[in-house]
Amino acid sequence: MTRQQASAAPPEARATEIRLDGNAIDEVMSLIRERGGRSTTPRRAVLEELIRAAGDLRVAEQIVSGVQAGHPNIGDSTVYRTLDLLEELGLVSHVHLGHGPSHWYLSGNRRRWYLTCTHCGNATEADPAAFDSLATDVAGRTGFVLDAGHFAVTGICASCMSSAG
Repeated sequence: MTRQQASAAPPEARATEIRLDGNAIDEVMSLIRERGGRSTTPRRAVLEELIRAAGDLRVAEQIVSGVQAGHPNIGDSTVYRTLDLLEELGLVSHVHLGHGPSHWYLSGNRRRWYLTCTHCGNATEADPAAFDSLATDVAGRTGFVLDAGHFAVTGICASCMSSAG
């Protein structure tokens, strides 16, 4: 499935209905077929690996390693392409936590927001509602709509602040 096919598909309304757990794999494979893709072993293996992560963030290399542990013939590029496809379908998302690789997670079309400490590197998921007034203010002043969930907001965590004195 190409990006054009994925974007021509209806909005990810169906993706939000899919429970992203071990029972959802067949439903996700069906969604991929409905959107013009094929249900393949590599795609199933990537989805299974993300489900095993239980919502935790994983860099692509961790996902590749997990997939190849059970399927050594699945190539790195196949895993990367599958992550892109699943993201286009609204099933996974990635976030940039700092200077390093993207981190992937099952999203079910729900974007997460992260706060990353510039001192210790700890990343914490934040309530998206905490950014609502900022997003409204930016949109009102500039007409720009924020997608802050794509990048972490950086600062200093409470632990580092208290140890700094």
